[in-house]
Amino acid sequence: MLSRSRITLGAAASLPQKRRSRVAHSLSTLPSRLVRRCRFALCLAALCAAIPFAAAAAAEVQQQPAERLQQPTQHPRPSAEERRKYEERMQAIHPAKPGCFEAHYPDEHWVETKCLPPPRTPNPHGSSPRPNTVGAGTNWFATVSSGNISQATGSFDLASGIIALEGPENGDTSTFHPNTYALQMNTNLFTPAICGGLTNCAWVQFIFSQSQCSSPCVFIEYWLLNHASPCPTNASWNFYPGGSGTTPGCYLNTTASSLPAVPLSDFGSLRLNASVQNGMDIIIVSDASGMLGSASNASIANLGSGWTGVEYIPAGDCCATEAFFFTATTTALNVRVAVANGTTNAPDCATNSTFNGTTAETNNLNLGGCAAVGGAAPAIVFAENGSWLGPSSPVSIDNTLSFIKTANTPNGHVEVHLASGTSGYLTRILETATTFANESDGGWQLLPNRDLAFIKTSNTPSGHVEVHIASRASNYQSRILETATTFANETDGVWQLLPNQDLAFIKTSNTPSGHVEVHIASRASDYQSRVLETPTTFANESDGVWQLLPNQDLAFIKTSNTPSGHVEVHIASRASDYKSRILETPTTFVNESDGVWQLLPNQDLAFIKTSNTPSGHVEVHIASRASDYKSRILEAPTTFANESDGVWSLVVP
Repeated sequence: MLSRSRITLGAAASLPQKRRSRVAHSLSTLPSRLVRRCRFALCLAALCAAIPFAAAAAAEVQQQPAERLQQPTQHPRPSAEERRKYEERMQAIHPAKPGCFEAHYPDEHWVETKCLPPPRTPNPHGSSPRPNTVGAGTNWFATVSSGNISQATGSFDLASGIIALEGPENGDTSTFHPNTYALQMNTNLFTPAICGGLTNCAWVQFIFSQSQCSSPCVFIEYWLLNHASPCPTNASWNFYPGGSGTTPGCYLNTTASSLPAVPLSDFGSLRLNASVQNGMDIIIVSDASGMLGSASNASIANLGSGWTGVEYIPAGDCCATEAFFFTATTTALNVRVAVANGTTNAPDCATNSTFNGTTAETNNLNLGGCAAVGGAAPAIVFAENGSWLGPSSPVSIDNTLSFIKTANTPNGHVEVHLASGTSGYLTRILETATTFANESDGGWQLLPNRDLAFIKTSNTPSGHVEVHIASRASNYQSRILETATTFANETDGVWQLLPNQDLAFIKTSNTPSGHVEVHIASRASDYQSRVLETPTTFANESDGVWQLLPNQDLAFIKTSNTPSGHVEVHIASRASDYKSRILETPTTFVNESDGVWQLLPNQDLAFIKTSNTPSGHVEVHIASRASDYKSRILEAPTTFANESDGVWSLVVP
């Protein structure tokens, strides 16, 4: 009776004020009026008539879902064990009907709330694995070899080092928003009657979203994978065409249950339970306070008949996007996925080779090892970790990301775009057109003082390489140097202006000796006198990037065809006239050509990844010289969408 009366009072609170007043007034004044005006027998009859009226009024109140549960009485946060037992009890008594519900520890009753409209966004199935990121096939999955799963719970045994968690909203990767992510519990593919003639078409996702309802919410997403358009008309199915590593098909989102926002400090306390019970698919999300929010729907895919595996993942909030964990040192997650299938057997730590229900959404962490445990709560436990430094990281980022756009600009002129390192490359501090018309007959370079240099190496009037510089002080509208040099036009190597603005040419092919050569013409001579011309210890090679460091040591970053399969750094010293190599080492980076490699003045190794990034944005990765290039001290997405119409570099003052 206590539980029922609380539901009645909570529901009554949702009625309009005038209506509540009329009901309360009728119930409170009816007995006194009858006592004054009737004899005892008549009063007794009147009271008997009043009881059904009161019950009907109460029933009418109880049937109205609350917009939101009234503010619950404040209680101390439950302990982990109290919370676990509370969640088990509440899951067992969940209402056996579709709808949206809330409960608060320690009150053991569910209150029905008004549902939000179904989200419109898809959370598609991933059709191809992506390396070095969790999601889209790279994950551990809990699978059972006997019976079917009736419920699964995802939680975190550990969540440390998180200073920010950001992602796109509604699939728009041009902007990252704080606390934008989703928790997904995804089933294996199976073949219920709803699939018709398709095999393994059914897929169910239980989702806690931060933005797909414009505020945090939970809902269930059903899929008929590889179903052609048009979709079934017996429900609100939407067609998804697939593409970019995702599977086409029809999807249906249920109505959603609104939840309060969870502060980032409580991220590690979140638990998501997905279950099949009394013909209902149910999602329940809980936080450290003991607050529960749920949504349930009739099991339209008959999940209980084919549920044998599950994926649990913090990921991008819809639309095959990525969630980014930022840290000051290292983000570490230990993820627990518990399953109930009527046995105490440990589930398997399965990979995407045996599990086919993986999502296309991802996060930026690296996947660690997996362990399976049996007993009263069979589960798998696995690690995710990463070292993506965020804008609020105490690590100093003293460089600027530069993009010199040299083609396809709106006004036909070269443009300079800069994003500050202090913002984690998320804030653009300069975007401007320059005095130079778009041109590709040479090399572009932003100097340490931010002046813009163009070294024109072909199609010059004199037949000689030319140096052109526009000043930062003029916003790149005035050219402060335009001169021909001692070098005849040549493209068999790399041209570079050194910090003192001497002009260097590293000739990497067609040399007389078969060895790479270094040639330098001095700025003091207006590039008419060569102050150095020498062969080096390196044989001619083009499988990487050549660069003269500020101390004029010669560096070669070998990015392909390395014995170890990892990028290598080789340095020959200026002091030895480039005859002695003072460093030769493999790095943490696997061979890759989807971007730009660069040694910074402190000899840290930077990789600016400009294509094929999970987020669709340019990324900056830096491995430290101090660690012999084995530790990455920065991995960050930037404000720039992937682009190759120009020159990328990190500029250090």
